[in-house]
Amino acid sequence: MHFFKKFLVFFIILLVTGISIAEEPLTISSPELTEIIVNKGDSGIEFTAVDFISLTGFVFQNQGSEDTIFLKNSNGDVLETYHSPEDDISHQANVDWTLTPGQTYTLVSHNPSNGVMGDFSTFPLRNFNIRINGSYDSGNLNTNKWFSFKNITTTYIGRGESANDTDDDGIPDEVEIIEGTNPAIKDNDIFGDSRLFVMQMYRDFLNREGDDGGIEYWVNKLDTGTLTRIDIIQSFLNSHEFSNIVAPIIRLYRASYSREPFSPFPDYDGLLGNAALLRAGLPLAEISEQFGVSYTFTEQYGSMSNLEFVLSVYSNALGRVAESAEVQYWLDKLDGNEISRGRMLMGFSESSEFKAKNLNSTEVAMMYLGLLKRRPESGGFNYWKENLDNDVPNQDLIRGFFYSQEYHNLFLPAN
Repeated sequence: MHFFKKFLVFFIILLVTGISIAEEPLTISSPELTEIIVNKGDSGIEFTAVDFISLTGFVFQNQGSEDTIFLKNSNGDVLETYHSPEDDISHQANVDWTLTPGQTYTLVSHNPSNGVMGDFSTFPLRNFNIRINGSYDSGNLNTNKWFSFKNITTTYIGRGESANDTDDDGIPDEVEIIEGTNPAIKDNDIFGDSRLFVMQMYRDFLNREGDDGGIEYWVNKLDTGTLTRIDIIQSFLNSHEFSNIVAPIIRLYRASYSREPFSPFPDYDGLLGNAALLRAGLPLAEISEQFGVSYTFTEQYGSMSNLEFVLSVYSNALGRVAESAEVQYWLDKLDGNEISRGRMLMGFSESSEFKAKNLNSTEVAMMYLGLLKRRPESGGFNYWKENLDNDVPNQDLIRGFFYSQEYHNLFLPAN
């Protein structure tokens, strides 16, 4: 099970893209840092964790032969320490440091020599589990040596791998204790207990624990028969906090890679990471810029001229030939450096034409993400999309998911 059901008290943050961490760790290098010069002080980078993740490694560059690296919290308290051996010339640190979403950290070098934070703007931005906020400096302006970080690697901590949900039933252990359920037994009976059901909707769709007033409101609607569980799921699916965050990211993947959401983009963790950025306030335009410099995007479009790129996007994203005026419009903007290719993609993904074309695809993908906590498989995706294309009501799809054995087994032992 994925981290989406974790106990998220307050989800602020950032960073994101979508590389499957089951395949390889996500990496990042400090982007365009202003050179900071320090003298016998601490230097490093400040960043914020997007999700429950583990910091697994980093490369530090230092003219000295040894160094001590600290992970500090926002109060300056040292949480973890790594000391590089004197004979270590690789400067590769392999660690396992657990980070909490919404928390700000500094990765700091304490060097007895003088140092400078270097500019690593030439390294690609690849890790969306953390967001680099800026540089950190406690020294002064005398220098003859330098120090900096690159290739920070992280992995998500899934619910099944974390002590936060020992029984893997969707309820964090801390909440199980409060609610009176057993953290060691899969007993999240959302089908029979109104309160457990409503609380799970907040975790699954809004990525947070519900507020008391909200939980009470929905429980009352359910217990009085005003709404059914299917009605409430529909409300969470359509909520601004879910649909206006997840849908734009799904559309951006479709416009960028011209593939249905089930294969191979968006992968589940990548989509949630990008949605976390959008939820945290990073504009969709900036996320689309990151798409435009990603490895997958560059591999698909990097060798094309601007003209070839425009024609390809019209064909792949909209399924039609571009009119000459449309081609010229985008060429003028690209050739004149008014927009990037990544920014152009958002113009397509958020257009009324593209939204209409992908309405049912987006709806099905959102149901998989919100209810089953995974990306769609090809057969299931095509089946449910065909249902919507044939005017089957959305609530019929919700019922199909809700009463499935797979959904039941997320919360209770298999029958």
